[in-house]
Amino acid sequence: MTTRKTYSKEFKLDAIALVREQSYSIAEAARNLEDSSATRPLDKRSRK
Repeated sequence: MTTRKTYSKEFKLDAIALVREQSYSIAEAARNLEDSSATRPLDKRSRK
């Protein structure tokens, strides 16, 4: 049995915003967010 990936609410909201506001396809949004998820904590700290 495989385990399903779980995504945070923030990740999901970011994906929705990319699709609705920037006309990304769902696949493009997922790839974009998964590629940047490793640097996301650093991005948050630098914005404060």
